[in-house]
Amino acid sequence: MTSLPLSDALHDILHGPFRPDLIRNEILADLFEASARRTPDQIALIFDQRQLTYAELDAAADRIAAGLIASGVGAGQLVGLWLPRGIDLLIAQLGIAKSGAGWLPFDADTPVERIAVCLDDAKAAGIVSCLHFAPQLLSVSCPVWTIETLLATTTDARRSDVRAHD
Repeated sequence: MTSLPLSDALHDILHGPFRPDLIRNEILADLFEASARRTPDQIALIFDQRQLTYAELDAAADRIAAGLIASGVGAGQLVGLWLPRGIDLLIAQLGIAKSGAGWLPFDADTPVERIAVCLDDAKAAGIVSCLHFAPQLLSVSCPVWTIETLLATTTDARRSDVRAHD
């Protein structure tokens, strides 16, 4: 049986038209910050009785990023993320993105032994968790940052060196 080349029509259906005008040198943090500047007072997140505006979410994520950057986290690294579902989880995701790192998420019910193996395999720079989960992470071989501590960060570390790759 021989394989037939894709027709131009099938190729367009699968891949769509080539649109270089849509390609921008930007990352998730850039896109979010542009939204936050456009609509700072709009509600960005609602969970139970808690809500945050875009400006509040941006400021909280900046504190997370600043704490991580001050700890040496930077572009191209991975950071574990083990938090219960809710606003703090989303703040942490954005903060990790603003630090230039990617996040390695774990469900709240993931066994700690599995988390430790994944963090080691990924050569993670550390893990963001919470005061409730942190005592279970004593056996991991990387730094553990709590969301509560990171949100209290007052350092001036910035993501100025975190940019999209050309």
